[in-house]
Amino acid sequence: EARGDEGAMRLTLQRAADLDPRGSLGARLQLRLARLAGEDADARRTHLEKAISLDPANEEASVALLEQAKTEKRWDLVASLLEAASERAPDDEHKRKLALERVDILTHKLGDTEGALMVLAAIYGQVNDDIDVNRRIADALFTAGRMEEAGGMFHWLVETTSGKRTKRRGHYLTRLARVEIQMGQTEEAQKRLEEAYRLDTTNVETLIALGSLHEANKKWADALKIYRSMLLQNADKSGLLRRGDIYLSLARVHMGLNEKPKAQAMLRRGIEEDGDHPELKQMLEQLGG
Repeated sequence: EARGDEGAMRLTLQRAADLDPRGSLGARLQLRLARLAGEDADARRTHLEKAISLDPANEEASVALLEQAKTEKRWDLVASLLEAASERAPDDEHKRKLALERVDILTHKLGDTEGALMVLAAIYGQVNDDIDVNRRIADALFTAGRMEEAGGMFHWLVETTSGKRTKRRGHYLTRLARVEIQMGQTEEAQKRLEEAYRLDTTNVETLIALGSLHEANKKWADALKIYRSMLLQNADKSGLLRRGDIYLSLARVHMGLNEKPKAQAMLRRGIEEDGDHPELKQMLEQLGG
């Protein structure tokens, strides 16, 4: 290697590999072979996995395999490697950081809410007043449909962030409002959603909840403002609703305002932009359009 004779170097390393050394020595050899693999991702992964099997405590191999797994979006492997790394972490703070990263993978990449809650329960047993921990617990409980528990956690988050004008606080307010709406506490939910809207006028979840509440209260002008905003902001790109859903909402509002021609116009535009939407044509037919 020092002479720049790459061919001889590779041949010597392969001879060493053929001897199948074990333990940390074998792991170091596999790491060198992984680095030599270059663009061959499969070969690199094979060498890294073998390095870890020979020496599970080898931090360099674990980090390299974790980064490759992230690049390849192999999220099951990422979660597994993060769990192992967390168990090897030298202190509680580092352990917690890795565990929270694993929670995010379980939640956002694998959709394993229950698995995420199990990890979070262990962390909460040690630290129960950390915002980064509690916001993850709150969101996971909400996703799991455990509304009463989620409401309690979001209430704590709202109180803790009182006075802060951040988008994250807007998220807490919106989620708490949605819990309160399910519990019939619509007046309090209305106030929270209006504050959330002032903090972040682009949060699609806030817009959907506030628009629906305005509709339910027959505040047609307010609902119209929200739905027009959603249309202009292309809220459908968030994945929380379809383009046709926005036009359908606008049509309902225009009917509430006794503006049937405008409602029909919204439905026609909706059909042009989201022709597969199942309700647009149905409502247009009902309106005789």
